[in-house]
Amino acid sequence: MMQGRIKYLDMARCIALLWIVGFWHLQGSLTNDLSFWGDMDITCIMVGLFMFLSGFFMSKYRFDGTWKSFFSFMQKRFKRFYILYMIATILFFGIGYFGEKWMVVFTTLTALSTYILPQPLTLWFISMLFSFYFVTPFIMKHNIYYASSSAFLFFMLGYTLHNLLPGGIDYRFFWCFPLYCLGLYSGRRKWLIELLRRKVWGGIFTVLLFLVFLALYVIPIQQFPVVRHLHICILPIGIGCVLFYSYLCVSYLPSVNRIVEPLAYCSMSAYLFHRPIYLLLSTICQYWRIDLPPLITMCLFFSICIFCSYLIQIGYDRAISKVTKNLRVK
Repeated sequence: MMQGRIKYLDMARCIALLWIVGFWHLQGSLTNDLSFWGDMDITCIMVGLFMFLSGFFMSKYRFDGTWKSFFSFMQKRFKRFYILYMIATILFFGIGYFGEKWMVVFTTLTALSTYILPQPLTLWFISMLFSFYFVTPFIMKHNIYYASSSAFLFFMLGYTLHNLLPGGIDYRFFWCFPLYCLGLYSGRRKWLIELLRRKVWGGIFTVLLFLVFLALYVIPIQQFPVVRHLHICILPIGIGCVLFYSYLCVSYLPSVNRIVEPLAYCSMSAYLFHRPIYLLLSTICQYWRIDLPPLITMCLFFSICIFCSYLIQIGYDRAISKVTKNLRVK
């Protein structure tokens, strides 16, 4: 199920999943507000970590510059998550998350919602990521000048659209795309990310630098206007910090891998379907007038979400495997 995976990267993905699905998006289902100072910055780091890891895992693909390799890559991505993504989009529309905006459904399914606003709730990440897949073969060229030029041109295209279109484009594009490219680059040159693992001082320095950035956030912005832009700088530093602690965790607590493996396996399904699952559970609690403490509610809802997502992922993988096998036989 999880063969050939790097354990501490899966651990990092589970940490991001716990924060985004198990806390950030779960707050809407709670009667008490559990938000605190700095939680938005942590959320940006976790989203950036998801984007970085997405690029890192895509770096394993090899492209020979032909359309055949491009379509092969897109076909694998389609089988991996697009059908689930399409089901989630229809489900979101059915329960009213999109209102009656059919245009949002169209732009979401065609991965254009990043550039034609408004963005869909939660599904914006997958829509944006899928649009990045279309330019991945060009960014993954062996010629570093060609690859960097392709990435720069796509970034400038986004910047141009942002200035030309009345509503602009999703501003998260401007930090998600560089982190995705950083993941692609790190995947091809693993020494960059391995510095956190092999060189303990590198990880410690990253953590200390992250703490320095957090300290700067405490300083009144009125006195230091440059602090307003530090949230962009803190993203890669925060990602490095999570990766370092993830490595320490799987190295010194090997038993945690028993939990990491199923969580990492169903992370895609959990991200796609957690909002409808939470909505259903909240409706049940309201109907039966069940009022549990916030912490118990969070643990219960998240556990049920992971269980359901695991079943969805297993069922989907088996269905895809069966269909693929039948097509090969024919």
